[in-house]
Amino acid sequence: MRLALLALPLLAITGCAGFSDGGETPATPGTTRNDLVESGADLYTSYCASCHGVSAQGDGPAAETLRKPPRDLTRLGARWGTPLDKERLASFIDGREGPRAHGPPDMPVWGERLYPGERAESPAREAARRGTILLILEYLQTLQKPAEAPASS
Repeated sequence: MRLALLALPLLAITGCAGFSDGGETPATPGTTRNDLVESGADLYTSYCASCHGVSAQGDGPAAETLRKPPRDLTRLGARWGTPLDKERLASFIDGREGPRAHGPPDMPVWGERLYPGERAESPAREAARRGTILLILEYLQTLQKPAEAPASS
């Protein structure tokens, strides 16, 4: 519950649209960027580490049972830009938009799995989903490794 409550200040900080390209999180009374990163780390451990590993390098305990190995999340910047393109990544992680032409996704559709309920959907539940994903991305930003230099011949 504490983590979901931190998601709402995150949405206020980001204007419900993501983070600035400068990578800085504006100050909000009582919530620091370190709080957001720490919450993101906790959420990552809960939702992502079983496949992607504690190190986020795709070496989680469930990785060997998967058809396709999980991605090394410390190298997202090479594909998604640095700082991370959190808007595009959040949409990808949510998974409810976009075609699934090749059968079921290898990664869960987190937009369906996060905060399910028997009652009708609500803006608050949607905000909690988005906030959770953005907190995880805030943490993953701190794990990014520089792009590898091409091998010289």
